[in-house]
Amino acid sequence: MFTTMTKAILFASILASVVLVREASSGTLRDAMVAADKLPDGFTLDREVIVAEQNLRGFTALLGVSVRGVANQYLTKSEESVRVNTILLHDKNDRETAFRALLSKVGAVNAVLRGEEAVYEIIAQSVAHKKQIATAIPTLYLERFKLVGGEFPEGFSLANEMLVPENQLAGMNRALGATPRSVLNQIFQKGNLPAQLNLIELETEAAAERAAVALGRMHSLEPTRVGKVAFEIISSRAEYRALLRAIVLCEQIPALKTTYNMRVTLALGPRDIRAETITEIFQRVLEVQGGDQPDELTRTLSALRYSNSLKLWNSRRQYLRREMNFEPAARNIENSDEYMVLNFDPTFELFGAPAVRASVKAQVTSVRPEDLESADELPDEKRLALTRATSFFPADADAVKSLVAPIAAANADELARLGALLDLVRQKVAYGGNNRGSRNGCLETLRDGTGHCWDFSDVCVTFARAAGLPARQLAGWLYGSSGHVWCEVFIRGRGWIPVDATLGRLGVDERYIPLFGTDDGRLEFLWLSKPEITTE
Repeated sequence: MFTTMTKAILFASILASVVLVREASSGTLRDAMVAADKLPDGFTLDREVIVAEQNLRGFTALLGVSVRGVANQYLTKSEESVRVNTILLHDKNDRETAFRALLSKVGAVNAVLRGEEAVYEIIAQSVAHKKQIATAIPTLYLERFKLVGGEFPEGFSLANEMLVPENQLAGMNRALGATPRSVLNQIFQKGNLPAQLNLIELETEAAAERAAVALGRMHSLEPTRVGKVAFEIISSRAEYRALLRAIVLCEQIPALKTTYNMRVTLALGPRDIRAETITEIFQRVLEVQGGDQPDELTRTLSALRYSNSLKLWNSRRQYLRREMNFEPAARNIENSDEYMVLNFDPTFELFGAPAVRASVKAQVTSVRPEDLESADELPDEKRLALTRATSFFPADADAVKSLVAPIAAANADELARLGALLDLVRQKVAYGGNNRGSRNGCLETLRDGTGHCWDFSDVCVTFARAAGLPARQLAGWLYGSSGHVWCEVFIRGRGWIPVDATLGRLGVDERYIPLFGTDDGRLEFLWLSKPEITTE
């Protein structure tokens, strides 16, 4: 049904949004917030913060629409912190705009939900906690059944999510045997292959059962429903359909592995290069590949100083296997436990920089903290080095210690401490700011309250070190997205746990392709071409 209708629905929704008349705003911020007496069992409301009116302009800039009010509620269950952000808007148009702005920033991690008067963001490590809180806030009924961050199949990203406009619902009567109350489409992407989950809310469970049978008959699939919601999954890959169905029905999910074949050209060891310069150069590289003249880029690159070496992260991790080849071949390789330094006699330049072409074959498996188990321990000297403050990771700064000390004191268990620190990063830093890819430094990021992936990683590594947890930074590529920076933290009994502070997650999925790493915060590399990545 939706395979042929989806494009029309998307187009119709755009047209409908143009002609919607602004509706009267009736509810208040207090009405929209989670009521303390509606909290699921086990949750406690610790505190509430109502954002001052003079500070709402910052949310307008972030969301692209004016807001009526914003509240942050901090909850606890089983010693895990859960945060609910309520953003009260003026009308349906504004709510959809704000929803999409939030979804583009955190949709792959947390739960972003729509209500009658507001949009909501639920920030929690536990998927179960997100789902439980979703039942307590005044959201649209169908929002409670969609997949939220943490439930997405490993390697899948959420490409789009839309509520079908009300004036389109009556047209589905003939196919379903009843007019649905609401329909929500979630479109996921893995590599170049999409998969779509369509959730259809009916008036009764009997109507939902009839709709599920009708969907199954049309697509030769097993009829599926949950309560008053029938759903269908559309994908050319049977395993993708099985994965999504299993998640919706809370069945056991098999792990996925992906093998990437990546080709990219890298500059050899540029020295003392600023993060802003790295970002600017890569943007120019993309422009040149689009057909612009490279004269300015060549002047910029020719002015830098280079070594004849390339320092890469060593991939001795259970969730990653990697093979690399270079043109020209490395003259020699210096290996350590965590890094490899490759020395070259460069035979060609690209845009005035000595360069090598790298071919990387990486098999990446998703990994969660509970998947890891290790009896290895860091030597005292290494532990000291990776908890030490550096210019990039100012773990000894008063502004950092005052934030981290209460968490370190309250969490003797290292994994719980790491989870609390990650939550602290998300409380203190929102995704955004003027320069995509910028690196403002940990302290400036904390003062400003916004940042991008490099900023999130800097803050996370700094917090971990200040709390006595060894941490280092990783950089590479997030398949289907862009260059990315994250980190890893050493936990006794589990070993190195990858952490993406930007997306608020412990562990990574198979989209992460790490190439570079640093103990002190310096990352000396340049992308001279956009990676060409294929999957197996």
